Amino acid sequence: MPEEVEARLRKLALELAHILSDDVLTSRQTALVETARESIEEVYRKNN
Repeated sequence: MPEEVEARLRKLALELAHILSDDVLTSRQTALVETARESIEEVYRKNN
């Protein structure tokens, strides 16, 4: 995986973690963010 792509994935994961720390998310929003984080982690694992 190119370094630029890896850096972008890490940045996205950090942003999603920040969003999850927000107390005003609905359960649906939380589920969507968690799904996105899992997808990023899966892509990262497959490419490393």
